[in-house]
Amino acid sequence: MMPHFPYLFDSAGHRKSDQQIYEESNMNPSSAYLNYLPYTNKRLEDLVLHIRQNDPNAVILLCGD
Repeated sequence: MMPHFPYLFDSAGHRKSDQQIYEESNMNPSSAYLNYLPYTNKRLEDLVLHIRQNDPNAVILLCGD
């Protein structure tokens, strides 16, 4: 479901407080989304690397909405 709301982590992967998540969603949701993207991309990169290490012949499809 990443990078959809709720944006639980900052760009470095640190967990945000519930208060911070609530405030960002009401005050500047586009900024929270853009801050969440680097974390999301890093998680996807790690996932693809893990799959390729375990099965070099795997076909990996990443799809979004």
